[in-house]
Amino acid sequence: MNGPAERGAGDQGGDQSVDERYLGFETDPKYEQIATPVARFKYYGATWLITGYDELLRALRDDDTYSSEHDLPTGSTERVGVMTPATAIRAVPTEVDPPDYYFYRRLLGSTFAPSAVRALTPDIRRFTTWCLDRYIGTGQMDLFHDMIALVPGLTTMRLLGLPLEDSLIVAEAVHARGDDRFDLNPAWEVLLERIGQAVEKRRAEPASDLISTLLRPGAGDRVCTDEEIVEICFAVVVGGMSTTAKLVLGALSYFGVHLDERERARQDPEFLAGAIEEFLRYYSPVPFMCRTASTDVHFGVRRIRKGDRVAMGFAAANRDPAVFPRAHEILLDRTPNRHLAMGHGIHSCIGSALGRAETTVMIEEVLRRMPDYRIANEYQPTAEPVRVTWTDRLQRGLVVTFTPGEHSGQDFHVELNRLDRLDRLDGLDGQSPGGRETARDAQP
Repeated sequence: MNGPAERGAGDQGGDQSVDERYLGFETDPKYEQIATPVARFKYYGATWLITGYDELLRALRDDDTYSSEHDLPTGSTERVGVMTPATAIRAVPTEVDPPDYYFYRRLLGSTFAPSAVRALTPDIRRFTTWCLDRYIGTGQMDLFHDMIALVPGLTTMRLLGLPLEDSLIVAEAVHARGDDRFDLNPAWEVLLERIGQAVEKRRAEPASDLISTLLRPGAGDRVCTDEEIVEICFAVVVGGMSTTAKLVLGALSYFGVHLDERERARQDPEFLAGAIEEFLRYYSPVPFMCRTASTDVHFGVRRIRKGDRVAMGFAAANRDPAVFPRAHEILLDRTPNRHLAMGHGIHSCIGSALGRAETTVMIEEVLRRMPDYRIANEYQPTAEPVRVTWTDRLQRGLVVTFTPGEHSGQDFHVELNRLDRLDRLDGLDGQSPGGRETARDAQP
């Protein structure tokens, strides 16, 4: 835990609509829209940033000009995919151009279809309930580290058909910061080893998981190679865990400050659904992704040259005042809300329905089981908005206090493996690679 202040949920007194002590805790001025719609940008080889809404739409619809392709080995050509920094593993289908892209998209379609997400939703709620059960009787919890980061991890591992016990190891790797976050460290070794084990097992015993789907022939009876299965699983892990966690952290931070709107969201599912869209716009969990210009292109007086790395600025475009009135404010009933947080065009997020389902369930369960939660982080408001990085948010978490509640009574339980990063991996035949966190260990 990150040192919550010594107070209970009921210490506020009165029916306040806003917790003024934490005003600014929920805001994020970092991605204010830049005056010029196409700006110079220096970030891990990127040279341009598209910030204008209309300009970004134009670019996202032009896959011939803006390539998502990742040529391996990384650095062998100028095309290094969409991630920054570039990874040693290609993220499929995110980093694939047409026509090959369509094969992967069709192959994955049934797994991420709304009907499949509805079938998975009871598991999402089960995982969320388990996370909350571990702390509900204590009256305090770090919502980020103890639930928000874990539920997408558990859900993603369940979707892939990998051991739930490794969810914490993989989630911590996904949320790690720094230049080497995608290097082949022990956590990623665990993931790759587990994928390999699952592939061999599912060849003999198919199941209802994504790896089993990937082992079946796709269009034209083409079958994915083992390498392609690893690349797809990698993309699902990185894309599925991080973005949802960022979105829910922003949403529950906001509701921890704006108490009247929290109560309305608790009582009105339609209002909550619209609020999630506004949280997507404002927090933009993926601020940008890069592409490589395949030819020279002009944006007014700006000339992007062939080979230049161009950042697609989703977060900046979502603050374009020409499209979003009061763009730097969170308006939970904003309509219309044509945000680009999930991308646009053929490379729009294939997991959007799943991410929305995870977000909805986590918020619903928090508002249902701890409706009076209050933020308890150490925090000093400032006169001017402070730019808060994702690293800052990770470090501070979301510590809350609330009126203690009752255990749900559900019998789901998982023991989470922990990885000692100082040791090399051994025992990947099913033994814990670095110790286990049990529900009892997790109590504050």
